Amino acid sequence: MIERVKETIEKYRMIEKGEKVVCGYSGGSDSTFLFIALRELGYSISLAYMNHMLREDSEKEEEFVRTQAGKFGLELYMERIPVKKYAEERKLSLEEAARNLRYEFFERARKYFHADKVALGHNLDDLVETFFMRLLRGSGFGLSSIPPVRGCIVRPLIEIRREEIIKYLKEKNIPFYKDPSNQDTKFLRNRLRLEILPFLERNFPNLYESVKRSVENLRDIEEAMEALVDTGRIKRRKSFIKIDGDYFYNLPQPLKFLMLKRALSLIDRERGLKRIHIKEIEKKKEITLSGVSIHPGKDIIIYEELPSYHEMEVEVPGIYEFNGWMITLKKGKKEKGFECFSLEDIEFPVKIRMWREGDRMVPFGMKEEKKLQDIFVDEKVPRPIRRMMPIIEDSKGILVVGNIKRAERGRVRNNEECLLIKVEEKDA
Repeated sequence: MIERVKETIEKYRMIEKGEKVVCGYSGGSDSTFLFIALRELGYSISLAYMNHMLREDSEKEEEFVRTQAGKFGLELYMERIPVKKYAEERKLSLEEAARNLRYEFFERARKYFHADKVALGHNLDDLVETFFMRLLRGSGFGLSSIPPVRGCIVRPLIEIRREEIIKYLKEKNIPFYKDPSNQDTKFLRNRLRLEILPFLERNFPNLYESVKRSVENLRDIEEAMEALVDTGRIKRRKSFIKIDGDYFYNLPQPLKFLMLKRALSLIDRERGLKRIHIKEIEKKKEITLSGVSIHPGKDIIIYEELPSYHEMEVEVPGIYEFNGWMITLKKGKKEKGFECFSLEDIEFPVKIRMWREGDRMVPFGMKEEKKLQDIFVDEKVPRPIRRMMPIIEDSKGILVVGNIKRAERGRVRNNEECLLIKVEEKDA
């Protein structure tokens, strides 16, 4: 069994020599065997446990996890996270909310231990169950099921059956925690596991290996199609992701799906994407998916949560980050790449803030005031980015709107000293 785990790790190049690994640990059979196997293979491991606070026995499970970690002398990173509250606040299903929170939790655990990889205990049964769940729900690309490797997430047990894992632990007298909810057939996964798949396997003895081969073939096809997508058209910024609209809208629908999936994977939100979402985007309808909003305009803008209103008073000189933008302020002579304002026309202090409804300014080269709302429309700035774009002002009013417009006032005469302002989008 341990040797088969080693073969899977080598087959998919999951863990390189010398890398540190965090094992997702719930106390169950799969995650227990996972850390046992990796420790036997000589990897430097630690454990990460997330209490979802959903079941009555969650404290009992947590205590079991603590005890086992101590027994094996392994460091444990643990958090209690109220999944139900998170799901209600964001109008997500419990399953979707738990999944989002788990992956965020694992990333925090990885950083806490300065680890290279996060190993999860998904096995071949999980892969087959996921395949059938998605098949029954009408998935297309989702039939490629659970990937063995995705970023720093690895699944060394993905080719081993659950029954083999349980048999190994029982033979070695290694205890594991039994989640009572796994027997509740009101959940589709449990009905598949306890009723439907046993029936199919009795009639098709090679069921699990056959599905495994099909999944591998589907994954190969998906990877070949992904190679046709120009991912250079996806730009990730600090607070949003932008897809080149001219390129995206001219792709055939399957490649639109793969391109959007690739963009969402940058923030670990690609699960749940369906073909119907692509149809909505083609109609230029904004959609919400897995806690993120997708705004289809001239370009496709993807953002998680718009920041609440805030402003800050700043010193000059200084370099400041604001909603994913970098603002450089200094005094000096005219300089290429900077907006220059005569110091005679500046009334300190300077502030950086977000856009407010009703904001106005006299744009450069004009005599009359203009609403920022109209400037945004003229410059084709997508609605979500308007909220993120920094407004730089002094006590007299607005000086600069993001990197798109400056005010008429403050024109520099001759070679006088001025206030220099540069606003740049910050890459993630």
